[in-house]
Amino acid sequence: MGDREAEQIVWESDRIEALGGGLIAAASAAGMGVCLVSMQNPRRVVYISDRGAEILGHARADILSRPAVDFLAPDERARRDATGPRVRDDDRPQFTEVVVKRANGEEVPVEVALAPIRLDDAPGL
Repeated sequence: MGDREAEQIVWESDRIEALGGGLIAAASAAGMGVCLVSMQNPRRVVYISDRGAEILGHARADILSRPAVDFLAPDERARRDATGPRVRDDDRPQFTEVVVKRANGEEVPVEVALAPIRLDDAPGL
């Protein structure tokens, strides 16, 4: 992948600040991980906070630009593949629990709040 393509996939701090950096900083300070995912195919991680990376047990650089489903535990991924996308079409947040697979292989349940957002005028989560 060229530098230009990577630049288009990964969101830098100035773009995050424009989107709501204060809210993201507050969530991170409260110990919550924050992740932004582009909903364009493939659905890729475009931002993850330091706490989010810590929860997954991966370095930020290893998470960015990868499909979000790469971090789901195998059983969780199979369940999601069988049921299809579970993201609502409205603007209301959705709360759910998912099981992620950390870099060391440990499977950990995490509670997530999914909320639709716009990323460069394209759908995001």
